[in-house]
Amino acid sequence: MPPLLPVPQVLKVQMLGTNEGQNWANVFHVKYTGGPPTAAECAALADDFLGNYATSIMPHVGEAWVLQECKVTDLTSDTSNAGESASSTAGSLTGPTFSAQVACCVSWPIARRYRGGHPRTYFPPGLETDLLDTSHWKPLYLTNITAAALAFQVGVDVTAEGSVTACKLGAVSYVLAGARRDPPVFFPFTGGPSVHSRIDTQRRRLGKETS
Repeated sequence: MPPLLPVPQVLKVQMLGTNEGQNWANVFHVKYTGGPPTAAECAALADDFLGNYATSIMPHVGEAWVLQECKVTDLTSDTSNAGESASSTAGSLTGPTFSAQVACCVSWPIARRYRGGHPRTYFPPGLETDLLDTSHWKPLYLTNITAAALAFQVGVDVTAEGSVTACKLGAVSYVLAGARRDPPVFFPFTGGPSVHSRIDTQRRRLGKETS
């Protein structure tokens, strides 16, 4: 598979963590104004984004999930700078939890209509007590996650470090009608998040079969 094409003035933001030894990740894309960021500025941005996620999202996550690191990579070229920040924050919720593949799915609006769903983030889940039934989350949990995801979005959008004077959370489209975009297109999120009431899954979070 050929490498992905550069995306000018866009950062890839990776939130990395573990759940009882299994790795998990949330990946975001952020358009920046100013720059290009130095390696030190990328590290400072990673620290900002990591703290934002820890404050906004982790209070609504089961304690088995641990946020450990944020990596920020400038996608402008294959030689642009990158940086990272490491600090562990466990989920705040205590009680019966889920197997590793369970996720809470959030959709983000963009100014484009097409077949298929809008950009999504599969956040780590809450607890079994947040279930309404075997397939859906309770309304209170949905309200809390909506507010948490919005707080994370707002926090990203007010982030600035050094030569990076503004940030905007969004998504990158690399493919159109089966063909690679050249260059890829960044779509900023045009409104707040929408949380799916149905429980979702990320099977890769279970890890590889070992027996």
